[in-house]
Amino acid sequence: MHVCSSTRALRCLVLAAISTVPLAGAASAEYVEVRSLKQDLAPGDAHGIDFTLWVGDLTIEGTDGPNVEVELALDCNRQDMDKCKRRADRVRLAPRMKAGELKVRLKRTPRARLRGVKARMKVRMPRHLPIEVDLTRGDVYVSGLTSRININSGGGDVDVLGERDHFRHVDVDVGFGSANLWLEESRVKGTGWPKKINWKGSGDKKIEIDVLGDGDVSVRLE
Repeated sequence: MHVCSSTRALRCLVLAAISTVPLAGAASAEYVEVRSLKQDLAPGDAHGIDFTLWVGDLTIEGTDGPNVEVELALDCNRQDMDKCKRRADRVRLAPRMKAGELKVRLKRTPRARLRGVKARMKVRMPRHLPIEVDLTRGDVYVSGLTSRININSGGGDVDVLGERDHFRHVDVDVGFGSANLWLEESRVKGTGWPKKINWKGSGDKKIEIDVLGDGDVSVRLE
């Protein structure tokens, strides 16, 4: 049983809330893809992209292309297939511009009643655009970006691969799990609770990762 001090009250309250949400792709459940969506977005003059998902996995790859290419797969638990399909059929990709930022959201998601639905989103996007990720629970994979990376997750693994010369700061907080920063010559391990990494380099961009619950974070700068 974890006791919340006053300085950690918010983190503990969030941990208590997400502990009742099943991890996407857990070994005890069998999932099958029931629906897929694709959309190409022109970021225009956007100064960044904000991704928000509930339960599922997100893969982001930085490219030299001008557009944001989004592929979304919705999976259902075989144990509740009929109801799950009906919920999945209501989900829509809902990108929009707000205050100079491209926001990629899913509308009509079954937030209050997950019941077997999970999302897998794959994104190819211009490598120079900063990203912000908000994920309730699931895994995040990011590679090829040369911009600011900000990831906030309720629980799940986070893996980031980048070029060392572009980044000046790597700040990582992990509630229950491991945190590792891999460099060519060394490895920096997270310490304390939550596990923390604070590293400074020679670039001008920042990587910030905060996993409130359980999950392992690995940042590799080559």
